[in-house]
Amino acid sequence: MKIKREPASFRDPDGFVYVKQGTVYRKIQPSFITQYRKLLQSGLYQQLTQQQLLIPHEETRQTPSGIEIKPQPIPFITYPYEWTFNQLRSAALTTLAVQKQALEFDMSLKDASAYNIQFLGNQPRFIDTLSFEELAQYQPWVAYRQFCEHFLAPLALMSRVDVGLNRLFIFYHEGIPLELASRLLPINSYLNFPILLHLHLHARFQKQQVNRKMEANKHRRFGKKALVGLTETLEQLVKSLKVASTSSHWNSYYVDNTYSMTEQKLKMNFVITICRQLKPKLVWDLGANTGVYSRHATQFADYVIAMDSDHDCSDSIFMHEPQTKILPLWIDLTNPSPALGWESQERKSLLERGPADLVLALALMHHLAIGNNITFTQLARFFSKIARHLLIEFIPKTDSQVKRLLAFRRDIFNEYSEEKFITSFGKYFRVTKKISLGNNGRSLFAMRRLV
Repeated sequence: MKIKREPASFRDPDGFVYVKQGTVYRKIQPSFITQYRKLLQSGLYQQLTQQQLLIPHEETRQTPSGIEIKPQPIPFITYPYEWTFNQLRSAALTTLAVQKQALEFDMSLKDASAYNIQFLGNQPRFIDTLSFEELAQYQPWVAYRQFCEHFLAPLALMSRVDVGLNRLFIFYHEGIPLELASRLLPINSYLNFPILLHLHLHARFQKQQVNRKMEANKHRRFGKKALVGLTETLEQLVKSLKVASTSSHWNSYYVDNTYSMTEQKLKMNFVITICRQLKPKLVWDLGANTGVYSRHATQFADYVIAMDSDHDCSDSIFMHEPQTKILPLWIDLTNPSPALGWESQERKSLLERGPADLVLALALMHHLAIGNNITFTQLARFFSKIARHLLIEFIPKTDSQVKRLLAFRRDIFNEYSEEKFITSFGKYFRVTKKISLGNNGRSLFAMRRLV
């Protein structure tokens, strides 16, 4: 039986993740079985899973070489550099909630990595069963620095400097260095005592660890009460951090757009019809905006990934969408998430996580073709890599949205026409259905990939 070890799961000597016949399993090495049994027998596992903080699992096999468990499947793996501010904030609070409850059972997290959180729709879940270890008496929290690098630093930067600084995760995929975060934060952040303590002074102490005084500090006695206090202080700090909404143009797109009510209804019904026919397991809604069509898709799809390059659009879906079938992601399709880590295999690129059963590309293509100078041939090839089925909208040059894009630039797009669009996409897809949206020249195409 072929077993494929997950490339990202090689750093922890106590276990690893692997795939067998399309199902994800985790191997627990004999060295960690005592800790694993304490997690289960203490009642901590039951409490965390009942509160939907930790993904549940079932034990499938035990041998002298270890224990095999099968965790609850995660429909779509995401990374912190694809999350909005409030997604990262909720992931931080989930990590602290898990740590706080672990302390109640005399256990503690040895890892506080942002990659230990995955989302089921808008619900964050802790996924690393091997992060729990018995509480070492009078020892500091070993994952404190990691928590600050993975959560506090990016959240403070997004809140106090620029929301786009979350992208630093791409360059520092094991957490944003505290010294860098301290230098980037504004001078008035020193007046915020929790930020001063957990980021600025923490960065300075980290740099001075060779100092004898800091070495002696490692041997200070930390009781459980102090660790609970630290967790609650970090929780208060995370909750205090906010990000200002930019009230972007795209956040109010469906209020201000040029579609008539009849055209909107035609478009909505077409999306619903295609989803009803295909019953896709996974849908990618590209340029999802506030998630209007993502919600329609969930009537027949198992799971929808709503992607948008506008932070506030994605954040709005996360904050206001109650269901767990829509996962918003903050992604720029013209510069999608790359493969990262050792041998570029620890974190998969966006394209590696496809293809989706159905991709929605509504009111999007003109932004890519005219706004970003991407040819129809390039677009067709790109969509063929990520979509088994494609529902795409063509908007002609005569449309006001396209005219707006061309208002302050020279029109060099002589081949931007529906005929050229159909020819280019015909090399990779077969059109299964087409409708026109009134008399404005806009058309919707349902397509199926050729290979």
